[in-house]
Amino acid sequence: MQKETKDALSRLGFGIAVMFGLYWIFSIFIQPILQVQEIVITIITHVILYGVGLLLFLLIIRPKREAASLQKHKLSAGHFMLCFILQFTATMILTGLGVVSALFTDLEPVDMNALDPVMLFLLLIFNPIVEEFVFRKLFADVLRPHGDRLFIFVSAFCFSIVHGVALGLPQVAYTFILGLIWAYVYVKTNNIWCAILLHALSNLFGSVILQLLNSTGFVLLTAVYMLLTVAAGITGIVLFLTKKKRIDIEGSHKLIAFGDVKSLITSPGMIFYILLTIAAIVIKSIK
Repeated sequence: MQKETKDALSRLGFGIAVMFGLYWIFSIFIQPILQVQEIVITIITHVILYGVGLLLFLLIIRPKREAASLQKHKLSAGHFMLCFILQFTATMILTGLGVVSALFTDLEPVDMNALDPVMLFLLLIFNPIVEEFVFRKLFADVLRPHGDRLFIFVSAFCFSIVHGVALGLPQVAYTFILGLIWAYVYVKTNNIWCAILLHALSNLFGSVILQLLNSTGFVLLTAVYMLLTVAAGITGIVLFLTKKKRIDIEGSHKLIAFGDVKSLITSPGMIFYILLTIAAIVIKSIK
């Protein structure tokens, strides 16, 4: 691994560890003892994560603008639709992992937030914009000069494991697939709004609609929606297998290369980030 690539990965690893480390310290140790309204907790956590944490992240990673001048590719409507359908494949996998987890572990199901106006705003607007800005735009500014495929893998990996802390281990596989899709779309279009749109649609179909159906009490309607989601997920797998040759990242049809995995797991900053994330998951599970 070249020194420049190693340095870029380490800066990202340490930066994202500091950003989310502050948030985990608050949410795990301080938040439970605060006697304030839920909306106040929401505001404080977002200020810590996307205010103080993001500022420190920017100072550590020192993003440059080289990625903005990289070659821009055209993503056809059919190709974009395939990426959209593949999001249902990720949802289907999450559902299966959730069922397996419930059968073989004693873990409590993740407590889903009520769909009040604040939560709808976070799920459909704020989170897609800010998370794509951090994990796609800023990660790309640091990593794309070292290879698009490296960026896609590292972006998806770092994005996925933070969700393991907040939402449980089944979410890691789910968000890793989504992260690969959104990073790939960003590489192909060089337009962050395409990734933001897919992210918002994923939250809409994978979370908001399902929670709204559950809240109505119409079990049959919820079951029909779940079956349609599974059908769309299977369709996504079939289309991906038949059209995977359309994937073109640096002259290859592969999204992930062994060399990129090795680069990540041998980077000091990324090792620190992984160990911190594992520690947060363990501490949260025993508290």
